Amino acid sequence: MKKMQLEVVQVENAKPRLGIISSYNEACGNASYTKALLTAFSDHFDVSVISLNTDLLRKKDSKSANAYIKNICKELKNYDYVNIQFEAGLFGSSTALIWKRFTAITSACKKIVLTMHRYDPIQELPNLAFIGKCLLKRNIKLLFSSYLKALASNYYALLYHQIIKLCKKNNIPIIVHTQRDRILIAIKYAYHAVFDHPLCFYTQEYIESLAKTATKKNFCQTYNLNEDKVYIGIFGFLNKYKGHKTAIRALSYLPSNYEVLIFGGQHPHTIKNNESINEYVHSLMSLIKHYNFQNRVKFCGMLNDESFLKALIACDFNILPYLEVNQGGSAIASLSLETNSNTIFSQNLAFFELAKYAPNCFKMFTIGNFIELANAIMSYEKTDYYPHLMEYHKKYNINTSINLYKQLFQISRQPINTIENSKNETVHCLVESIP
Repeated sequence: MKKMQLEVVQVENAKPRLGIISSYNEACGNASYTKALLTAFSDHFDVSVISLNTDLLRKKDSKSANAYIKNICKELKNYDYVNIQFEAGLFGSSTALIWKRFTAITSACKKIVLTMHRYDPIQELPNLAFIGKCLLKRNIKLLFSSYLKALASNYYALLYHQIIKLCKKNNIPIIVHTQRDRILIAIKYAYHAVFDHPLCFYTQEYIESLAKTATKKNFCQTYNLNEDKVYIGIFGFLNKYKGHKTAIRALSYLPSNYEVLIFGGQHPHTIKNNESINEYVHSLMSLIKHYNFQNRVKFCGMLNDESFLKALIACDFNILPYLEVNQGGSAIASLSLETNSNTIFSQNLAFFELAKYAPNCFKMFTIGNFIELANAIMSYEKTDYYPHLMEYHKKYNINTSINLYKQLFQISRQPINTIENSKNETVHCLVESIP
């Protein structure tokens, strides 16, 4: 049997050792965020990314996967600090396996901070009153659908419940990306070593350096576009919740020189054997043909991180017409703000949460309302948002994020029952310094 080797990306430096457990060198937001953290952390730590082999961990070959996790745990003993970038699907295909692997990894760490990119609270099953009402009205379909909906919502919710209880028991600080998640966790679990910070990737200096070459002229030459047209960008994997159809329908209410550019492709986890075309992709193509928008909607494919940023900068508008899917932080939304784009978001809960950090930094419209989206595009004034964006960048950026991590590494594994009653002055200072 060929000996398995862990993929470790390392930056040499005589500093405390930090390991980041995450996906890496993959087409996903988690991997891109980890790449940004690697660069920023390297100023303070001897940092390595312990890249998870997601293909192996999601397969049914549990023997090989268990050996792989065992090797990771052995490697982790050499690190002073560990950060887990937690997305459940990275660790396996079943909640039982994910939980087993997560507990093994946390047990092998000295000091650890957990980054939870989403939190799914447990949903209650239909109560007796609701069941009785459905039975009296003979509405079995509603009862059955409500029951299935609650079960589906709780698939990962029970896992998150176990993980948070483990963190509380072992005094592992948690970082989330919304104030909503922090408050929910703190109240439900009476655990206050939970902190929130919006997703941040790059410094404004780096963005400004890219903007020098990310001109509309260069952009149009790269993608064979017309500089005289107005380009509306939609970024990310092709998935129903991204709301591409809302953007396509909005074109009917925009001048003919407005076009939609779709940057992204099918998510690797949705690729099926012998499937001639993904169902959602097919539905997009059918809608485009229905409106005769073949010349106004362009599929631009997947991009690497730098090309992705340049496209965000060069598009006339970046829109995120997402549906509501209980999302926490959105990498694309955060990058749209960091690139100071003309940005319009749908009114889903994640973007309402982002607005708490970045008030008046972006325009919003009602989910699915393509007429309102078209009006929002036509009436957009950059001067309404740009000054507020500059204030946001001062308060929240990759450096403030790294400073939070550094402080949490110091209090990791220390007994903290509640911050309000803690006598630990370090914790008091930390709380005061975090908005």
